[in-house]
Amino acid sequence: MRKLASIQRIKAIAPIEGADNIEVASVLGWKVVVRKGEFQVGQQAIYMEIDSIPPDTPVFSFLWKDVSPRPASYRIKTIKLRGQVSQGILFPLHILGPLDTWDGRDVTEHLGVTKYEAPLPQGSNDVCGPFFDGVPKTDEERVQSELGMSILEELQGQFVYVTVKCDGSSMTIAKTETIDHGQDIAELDGGPRFGYGGSVGVASRNWNLTETPSSAYWRAAHANNDALIDLIVDQPWLAVQGELVGPGIQGNRLGFTEHKCLVFDIYHRNEGRYLSIEEMEALAEIWGFSLVPLIDKGFELSYTAEDLLYMAEGKYDGTDNEREGIVIRSMDGKRLSIKAISNRFLLKGGE
Repeated sequence: MRKLASIQRIKAIAPIEGADNIEVASVLGWKVVVRKGEFQVGQQAIYMEIDSIPPDTPVFSFLWKDVSPRPASYRIKTIKLRGQVSQGILFPLHILGPLDTWDGRDVTEHLGVTKYEAPLPQGSNDVCGPFFDGVPKTDEERVQSELGMSILEELQGQFVYVTVKCDGSSMTIAKTETIDHGQDIAELDGGPRFGYGGSVGVASRNWNLTETPSSAYWRAAHANNDALIDLIVDQPWLAVQGELVGPGIQGNRLGFTEHKCLVFDIYHRNEGRYLSIEEMEALAEIWGFSLVPLIDKGFELSYTAEDLLYMAEGKYDGTDNEREGIVIRSMDGKRLSIKAISNRFLLKGGE
């Protein structure tokens, strides 16, 4: 569960050129503009991340008091003040009331903070069942977050590959039924205990979806002459995960004329692992589906969070649209991964 609001210690405070009343505080890997003198280095404070929605209470009402018309809710976004990017907001501890404090404590629920969710594509409400058994749901930590910084440290010196972060909606294609053959049979024939049957299903990030003509997810699954569906029929132990992109999806910043699934992961359900980039590239060539664009692969990671944020900036090929960012994954298929979201993308209204 993402910590939208947590108690963090301020690592550094620096001046902002030309600014008399504000300065910039460093919290985890984030930069936050604060009032000059309000916080000190080493002090604990409540850090609220971008995409947080504070509750409609007097404590937070200053955020929207000058906004007209008054919004139904206030989403904290990346902004730039006097040339300084600010991501998130800091509050003094006293707004918590009588609550024990310690570094890293999650106070999201205590404060009533919720997460902003982008509008979902057509077909996302046509739920026909739960997400697939035995398939991890897709998500990456941002490199500046508490967990993201830990993953970045672990990735240092490992061989990685880097792909474009495509601005779309997560989708998964897999067989809908898990068949338990029983432990005795598995031991007898040496085969896997679990098999996969039923029909091929298509899911959003959380739910299996009904096939309808209006479903952007299913149109993407049928792209390239049913390449991804045919792959699952042929190799039912696989689950394909990708980004739904195309008309009507997050502003279609990649400029596609039809819905597509750009594959970023393929999960082997029997072996409990993600396929390597080489295995995915081989399947893509055989079956004729598209992977997310590759930037580089096979190098030892030695970059800082700041380096990765700089690398994240760029435009989608063939467009003048800022790309969302990049994803860094280990080469070994264990799916140790993080994402760096472009600040230019966020400042131009990206979600």
